[in-house]
Amino acid sequence: MNLEELRRGTERVKEMINTFNEVKGLKSINNEEDARDLIGNPIAYLDYRVIKDTGIAVSEVAKPSVEGTAALFNIPYEKIKKELNLLVRHNWVLEHLTYDKERNTFVLESRSEAAYIKSFEIYTKSATEENIWGYLTEMSSHLTEYAKMFNTSNDVLYQIAQAYGLEVVNKEFEPTPRSLDFVLGQAILRSHFEI
Repeated sequence: MNLEELRRGTERVKEMINTFNEVKGLKSINNEEDARDLIGNPIAYLDYRVIKDTGIAVSEVAKPSVEGTAALFNIPYEKIKKELNLLVRHNWVLEHLTYDKERNTFVLESRSEAAYIKSFEIYTKSATEENIWGYLTEMSSHLTEYAKMFNTSNDVLYQIAQAYGLEVVNKEFEPTPRSLDFVLGQAILRSHFEI
């Protein structure tokens, strides 16, 4: 992981909070505990807030349907759930962030950028991993080119990214350290790279 990925991850965490706060009918996040709950498990937090913020009574015998409750109060549950699911891949960055109460968001810890660069500068541990990283970078470039050529929708971009362990940033595919882990976890790909 490098500093740029850490910054991008930080922006996605902020985007997750902003996305949640834009939902009409749900109380906005305005403290660190709620923000960490959202980032840690966004769908469970969304479900909790839909029931809590709408005031629907929950009994031991019958639990209300979150989707039904959201529909009853005109909360775009499926849309917000989908958006949060796309952003949850970035919750790994949370351990490197500090909550800024004044701005009601997370910021990179006050360590110097040089310290981050030094602590995260190593993507790969072997020549094989470097080879895989190069392959992922080239594949991302080709996928981006085809996606632009065919004006591929965001939904399809994210499906492709998820299938290959990539990330989509500004409609462009990018490998991440998790992409490397993804390849290393796939037996067929491991045999290709003779791991």
